[in-house]
Amino acid sequence: MQNLMRFRHKGYVLMEVFVWMFLISVMFICFFDMLIFNSKFYFNIIDSMDSRINTQIAMEFLIDKITNSKNISFQNGILYVDGKKIYLNKDVLIYEYGSTPVVDKIKNFTVLDLGNGLYEISVESKHDFKKIIIQKR
Repeated sequence: MQNLMRFRHKGYVLMEVFVWMFLISVMFICFFDMLIFNSKFYFNIIDSMDSRINTQIAMEFLIDKITNSKNISFQNGILYVDGKKIYLNKDVLIYEYGSTPVVDKIKNFTVLDLGNGLYEISVESKHDFKKIIIQKR
């Protein structure tokens, strides 16, 4: 009987090893699942913030160009400000043909002439939409 007791606690039973491996693997799966979820959530927030910043930049650019211009017309998605074009090309707002882009990730923008020097500007991106009415100087 003493020989049995002495040999009984020298190692682990195969079933104990499998249970420990299962528990550790469940812990790792939960940890990595949480890590992946948090990284997706973080990148979603960053994308949303970038979209809002780009919408604000586009809005401020259009406000500046319209308030300081002499002649404005909006035809077929192209804004003409003092004879220079402002338009969208593949979600990029571009000022004049072949020039550097103003801002990217803009889905749509419109400028409506409300009369008496009033203009309604709207800019839309993936996560944001801004609309404002301005008066030309």
